[in-house]
Amino acid sequence: MFRSLFGRRRSKRPPISQNPSLNDSIKNAKVGDVISVQGLSLEYDDIYFFLERIDRYETPGGVWHELLGVDGDNRVWVEWSDGYELFVTASDNRQPVGLSSIGLNEEELVRLDEENSI
Repeated sequence: MFRSLFGRRRSKRPPISQNPSLNDSIKNAKVGDVISVQGLSLEYDDIYFFLERIDRYETPGGVWHELLGVDGDNRVWVEWSDGYELFVTASDNRQPVGLSSIGLNEEELVRLDEENSI
């Protein structure tokens, strides 16, 4: 029995890149991968999330991706775009945010929109 477990030579694995960080990019993430978002909150310091979903969005202004990571009841959403540089944001709270929470009302939002203000 031990010979059957340990006696056979295993087939060679494909060579691993000398610099694994080249393959460790959010661009290469696939459903089922494990991700960790450092610095998001104290609550998630060393928690790893299983990548459950990847969505791709495209508009005339560009392309961006949204990833959903899950660990039990904990969820994290990571968005990234690759315009001039890679830009990544993360959130652990998908509750709607009202205008009043950022100090705006509807009239001010309309004014900003009409002025094409960022």
